[in-house]
Amino acid sequence: MIASLLSGKGGTGKSTLAANLAYAASRLTAKRVILVGADPASRSVEFLVEGRDLPEYGWIEYLTTPEMHFEEIVVQSSLTGNLFVAYSSRERILHGEFEDPNLVAEKISRFKGYIARTGDVVIIDCPAGLAVDHLLYALLFDSYVVTTPAGADLAGTKNFVFTIEREASQYGIAKPFKGVVVNMVRGRGEGEAVAEELALKLIAALPASPEVEKATAKRQLIAKAYPRSSFTQAIYELASKLGLGERHAKKMSLLDTLLNLWRR
Repeated sequence: MIASLLSGKGGTGKSTLAANLAYAASRLTAKRVILVGADPASRSVEFLVEGRDLPEYGWIEYLTTPEMHFEEIVVQSSLTGNLFVAYSSRERILHGEFEDPNLVAEKISRFKGYIARTGDVVIIDCPAGLAVDHLLYALLFDSYVVTTPAGADLAGTKNFVFTIEREASQYGIAKPFKGVVVNMVRGRGEGEAVAEELALKLIAALPASPEVEKATAKRQLIAKAYPRSSFTQAIYELASKLGLGERHAKKMSLLDTLLNLWRR
């Protein structure tokens, strides 16, 4: 399973969600769980490594270097024996004249095949914002939008979803997202209202919790520091739900998609 978490803007709690979700998943399965911190601006990876040295190269280097293997960028977390992380030093995959879309296509295909063989669970914390890379993450992996009910967050997310869906329709995919995870929910029905506004399936509504603020201030993993909080319980429920989720059939050629995007 490979799940990507996307957000149209920063500040939605996407990276906090990614780190806690990876930790919870590692507690619920004997499989290896890997958090790919593809957003260099986030702290999702540092929540899990706790001072351990990271490999010299990361996610983007892996995708753009012919001879590099995925295991070269992965390091084990100190929190659980089956939890691993990979970081990223930059956020763009297709960036600059030196990036070869044919190579990237081959590496992503190889990565997906490798994960299918190992049975690992992979969670990708994607960069916030809107770029060609976000379309790749949305089309090529099981993708989930992360937002909050706040006005600015919801407006940015609505534009993000509209743009990605418009671009995805060119490749015969009307609904590239499996659904939305609404973070920092305070009122009853707030998650449902956000999902309706975005015209997406509600995957989970994560409650605002004082423990979230406390853990964040102390640079702690919420699910570990406050295992009985309402947020932590919701995270475990989400991890279970995603593990049972149905996978999308991809109706496109990975290589053709990358090449078409690159030619624009």
